[in-house]
Amino acid sequence: MLTPLFFLFYYNQCKAQKAGLVLERHSQRTALESITHYGKEFDRYVAPVTFIPWSLLLKRTVFVRYTMAASICLAWYLWDIYFYSMLVRGSLLLGNPMGILIRYNGRLRWTALYFGVPITVLGVGLMVYFREPGVNIGYIVMCQIFIAFGGGTLVICEQMTVMAVLSQQHIPAVLAMESMLTNISSAVGRNIATALWTGVFPRKLEEYLPAEASYPVGSAARDAINRSYAETAAADADCCNGFVYGDVGLGDDGGKMLMTKVSTHTPTSIAPVPTVVPGNEPIFQELSKTSQRTLWVVVVLMAISALVFYTLGSRAPLPKRVVHTLISISTTISFIVYLALATGEGITYKHDVLTHHNKHVPNTHQDVYRQVLWLRYVNWFLTDPLALINLALLSGLPGAHLLVAIVADWIMLGSGLLGTYAGHTPRRWVWFTISAIGYLTTVYHIGINGSRAATNKEAQTKRFFGTVSGVSLLIKVLFPVALAAGALALRINVDSETVIFAIHDIFLQGIIGYWLVFTHDASPGITVLVDGFWSHGLGNEGAIRITEEEGA
Repeated sequence: MLTPLFFLFYYNQCKAQKAGLVLERHSQRTALESITHYGKEFDRYVAPVTFIPWSLLLKRTVFVRYTMAASICLAWYLWDIYFYSMLVRGSLLLGNPMGILIRYNGRLRWTALYFGVPITVLGVGLMVYFREPGVNIGYIVMCQIFIAFGGGTLVICEQMTVMAVLSQQHIPAVLAMESMLTNISSAVGRNIATALWTGVFPRKLEEYLPAEASYPVGSAARDAINRSYAETAAADADCCNGFVYGDVGLGDDGGKMLMTKVSTHTPTSIAPVPTVVPGNEPIFQELSKTSQRTLWVVVVLMAISALVFYTLGSRAPLPKRVVHTLISISTTISFIVYLALATGEGITYKHDVLTHHNKHVPNTHQDVYRQVLWLRYVNWFLTDPLALINLALLSGLPGAHLLVAIVADWIMLGSGLLGTYAGHTPRRWVWFTISAIGYLTTVYHIGINGSRAATNKEAQTKRFFGTVSGVSLLIKVLFPVALAAGALALRINVDSETVIFAIHDIFLQGIIGYWLVFTHDASPGITVLVDGFWSHGLGNEGAIRITEEEGA
């Protein structure tokens, strides 16, 4: 496999020697001096220049690309055992034309943003829909091709971006660090997949096996139960993938696993194989004590944060108080909404009918009633624009871009709510696609246009905006992730969804709020000053008063 690479390096070495670019050097050192010289080079403490350039790792671009590489490998190896060969072949197939395109185009960020991330989101999102019993395997292959194409693009853009921002002498060390991180992430992904298969799935299998589970190993009934369970449990790792792969959403662990429940006794007879799956008891997905405690924790945190922000705002001069006021209002609204949710208000049910396709028996239907905390959407409709206004004031983003970003955020939320009540039909994924487009539009106007506007600010403000906006937009991706895995695909329960959205709100309105306020108060270069009507109201300075006599 490495033979072509060897000849490529050898060919370039010969070209460099003919061009006079490689000069033969004589060290003029003795054997002992050479041993001492190279011994110091490989020592950790006495080496004059360390192999790992720690200062370069602190650069934002390098750090973000390392995080991106680790996330991609972690997501890939969650399903490595099942789809690895397909993903590798698809990535290599697209790698050559994508490399040629980048070679002549040179736009790494746009290639990743407008092709790599969207096609990966599309592939992973469709896997949630098509990974069901009775679905043609061709759809699974199609989704994996989409994911492979997106992953191949992102890996190329990630490595080339790191090489583009560094000098040539640092490229080997930085790429070596990148390789180490990807291997660590791959190992973590394998461990997560193993833990899911060995820890979570056996308990679920015991829960869903019918009472007449004494069919002998190898019988048709036992094989049917195992096969149906393996196919329906194939997407349980999607949620883990969403948290580690910020720009995508759902992952896929795929594959099949044959597990059997060991009987405590030896059956003396084989019961007749049922013609249909017995029973159709409705499933109720509701808030548990864990969710209730989570809601009350958020109530307390939002109440304390609102009081802190109001206190800090009262100490700031009126022209500098706009950031404090917006964050205080945001946490106050969240406090009221979460208090209502914790006391049982703003909650309703949605009804889904799941169809289980069987090969040898008639299809069966399962009624699922899931609680929807619709009041949290009211919270986001009111508080998200306030957070976006803070970012716009910090960067100097024009009002036209801010307005489009706010409307796109509302479209993301509204489409998600409509998809929640669309039932277990393909229509819900249409709404999810619209919601994802709204999120990407918000990212473009706040992240891209905001960064361009921040170039007119001081260097400190520009760096701070890039960091806080990146973290904010990354946290916001939890909404489409939890939406797809929870209310749309019914892969996670209401408790997990509640915890995810609680983390979402605590970060966006609490932690980032403290970050903005404290940095705003401590750094004069970042201070946002709003004068005029905000500070002085409608004044009469410069107005000319004409009396009736003068007018006559």
